[in-house]
This record gives sequence, structure tokens and C-alpha cells, in this order.
Amino acid sequence: MKKFLAAFSGIAYGLTRDRSVQIQACIALITFALGIFLGIGYAEWLFVLLAAGAVVAVELLNSALEKLADHLHPGIDPRIKTIKDLSAASVMVASLAALAAGIVIFLPKLAERFFY
Repeated sequence: MKKFLAAFSGIAYGLTRDRSVQIQACIALITFALGIFLGIGYAEWLFVLLAAGAVVAVELLNSALEKLADHLHPGIDPRIKTIKDLSAASVMVASLAALAAGIVIFLPKLAERFFY
């Protein structure tokens, strides 16, 4: 039970105090609303939920790693910069994959709804 409370505490921290997590969560909510609006199917929901969840999870990890790096080495260090850059890259890769999934899922439905 303590682990669940710690996890929820981390989610709450990210959602209330970390701008990047807030942005990713907002994008996820907009995506969910778009999925409801367009009436996507079960398989499409699976991909949307997994992609959005992965992006938010990786963003939480990125934020945790950045905070840990800043705590352990508050000064400028090229090794810490590399660690932060790699962590940020993981968010970008997850975000680009989610964007690609979103394009595949939503673009045909948007085109069908508004152009045909």
C-alpha cells in the first residue's frame, strides 16, 4: 500500500509542480477527447492509451532524473548535461512515436469527417 501511495504522490507532484508533465498530461487529455469525438475503435483506443501513458511515464522519469542530477551535482558538468540530454531524448522519442500513432489513427477519421 505504501508503494501505491508513493506512486500517487509522485503523479500528484508531477501534475501540480512540473510544467513538462502538465503539458504532456494536457496533450493526453486532448487526445482522449478527440478519440471520443471521433468514435475511435477498441484497438485504436489501445494504441492511444498506451502511447499517451508511455509519454507521461517517460516524462515523469525524465523529471525525476533531472531533479536527482541537480541534487547530486548542482553545478555545471558535461557528464550531467549528457545524462539530461539522453533523458530528454527519451521523451522526444516517445512523443514522436505517439505523434505517429496519432496521425495514423486520427488523420483518416478527421479527413473523413471534414472533407468527405
